[in-house]
Amino acid sequence: MNAKPPRLAEIILTSFITDKRMADSVLGDLAEEWQERTSRRGCAAARIWYWRQCVRSAPYLVAEWWRSASAGELARKVSSSLVVFGLVGLACLYAHLASIAIADFIIGMLSASSEGGDPLVKNWDSIARLAVVQSTGWGLLGGFGLALVVRNARMVGVVLLASLWFPATAMLMAVLPAQWPAWALIAFPVLLAGASIVGGLAATSLRGLFSKRYDSTGNP
Repeated sequence: MNAKPPRLAEIILTSFITDKRMADSVLGDLAEEWQERTSRRGCAAARIWYWRQCVRSAPYLVAEWWRSASAGELARKVSSSLVVFGLVGLACLYAHLASIAIADFIIGMLSASSEGGDPLVKNWDSIARLAVVQSTGWGLLGGFGLALVVRNARMVGVVLLASLWFPATAMLMAVLPAQWPAWALIAFPVLLAGASIVGGLAATSLRGLFSKRYDSTGNP
């Protein structure tokens, strides 16, 4: 049969690998199994199997990269992720503080225009919701940008970026008021980590699909 494994899955899978020989080996083994499953169960079933293998292999490939990376590769990967983390973190902090400032401004304007009425109070759930939505957008942009600027094993750096949002919540708590809802502190790292991964996958997929010089390690 002339059917080939899903190219997008290959691109994403090899974005966790730096070594070309390892990428060729992984893709070769999967391609052999793909051909066998295609002939036995059809292309649709083989495609589902291939994507499942891609998802299952990702954690192993990330761990393998950290075990085998040289000191220079580690330094470059960590430094690039930390730079993006710092920039996006500042944007998220601004989003939180700006949401509070906007609420204060609106309450001030409404209080000035309504004399003798009941005093207005802040709706902290609405303020937190606005801040979390803005921060999620920044997380998406951060993952997308990091995957664009990094050449090798792009998704390894994106996974590192995503993991950094969980300890970042503790730092954010230090500057937020005590009334900040607990659900927002839980949603913040989860949504940002997910958004970073989605952004990284989107950038990796676009680079691989539209690159004319795509090779087996996903690097144009």
